[in-house]
Amino acid sequence: MSRLDQHIATVRSKLILRTFGQALARTTFVMGLVVLLAIVIDKFFQILPPTLRERWVLFGGIGLGICGLLAALWSYLKSPSRAQTAAAIDEKLRLKEKFSTAIYVRPSSDPFAMAAVHDAETTAVKTELGKQFPVTYPKMAWASKAVFGVAVLAAYFLPTMNLFGRPVPEQKKAETPLAQQAAKEAVARAVAAVDAMPSQFKLPMNSASSSLSFTISINPPSSMIPPAQAAALSRPFRK
Repeated sequence: MSRLDQHIATVRSKLILRTFGQALARTTFVMGLVVLLAIVIDKFFQILPPTLRERWVLFGGIGLGICGLLAALWSYLKSPSRAQTAAAIDEKLRLKEKFSTAIYVRPSSDPFAMAAVHDAETTAVKTELGKQFPVTYPKMAWASKAVFGVAVLAAYFLPTMNLFGRPVPEQKKAETPLAQQAAKEAVARAVAAVDAMPSQFKLPMNSASSSLSFTISINPPSSMIPPAQAAALSRPFRK
C-alpha cells in the first residue's frame, strides 16, 4: 500500500468514526427525550406497566443498543468513498485536487495521468495528517447528557400525582397498623355491646373457635333459640 492509500484509508476511517459519533449523540438525545417524557407521564397518570418500572435497566440497555445499531447503520450508509476522501484531503490541505485527481486517473496508462499519480505520491510522502482530521467529541452528546440528567432528577424528585394533580398517598405501610388497631377497637366495642344486651337477645357463640363470628338475623330461626326464649320473644312487648 502506497503512502497515498494509507492517507486515504486513515482519513476515511476517521470520517466514518466522526459520523458514527454524531449519529450516536443524536439517537441518544432522542432516546433521552423519550425517557423523560415517559417518566413525566408515569408520574402524572400512572399508565405505564409495572414491568417497565421494575426492569428499567434491561429496557435502557436495549434502547442504547438500538441507538448504537442505528448510528452504525447511518455511518455505513454515509461513509465516504475513496474519491470523496481524497477530495476532503485536498480541500483541507489546499493541494489543488492532487489526491483526488490521482485516485481518479490511476487506472489510466496515459503519461499525463501517470505523472499526476507520481506527483500525488510524492506529496503524500511529505504530508502528515495526524492532526488534520481529529475525531472531536460531538456537541450533541452534551445535550444528551443533560436530558438524561433531567430524566434522573424527575424520576427521583418529581412527586407522583394523580389525574387531577393531587399527591398520591404513599403511607400505606404506616397506615396499616393504625387500621388494624381501629379494627380491634371496633371489635372490642361490638363485644361489649353484645355483652350488655339482655340474655334473651344474645346469639349463641362458640368459645372454642379461634376466630370470633357473629350471626345476625332479623328473624332468627326458632331452632337456634330455646323454646322458652322463643315464646317470650313471640309475645308482644308490654310498656
